[in-house]
Amino acid sequence: MDFDRAMRVFRLYCKQWKENPVQAESLLWTEEERLTIREIKDLIKECAGLFEADEPLPLAKAV
Repeated sequence: MDFDRAMRVFRLYCKQWKENPVQAESLLWTEEERLTIREIKDLIKECAGLFEADEPLPLAKAV
């Protein structure tokens, strides 16, 4: 699945998830869509804490 399609499916899935999680699952018609959504969810869980800090990224000191 290409990136643009994956993002469209994921956005639709998330929008529906807020209203009805069971119905959101029914939007995933193919195994490819189910796998892609599962991988995106896993990636978000894995990286969720990376962008929560309000601090700027540390800069490497010039030598």
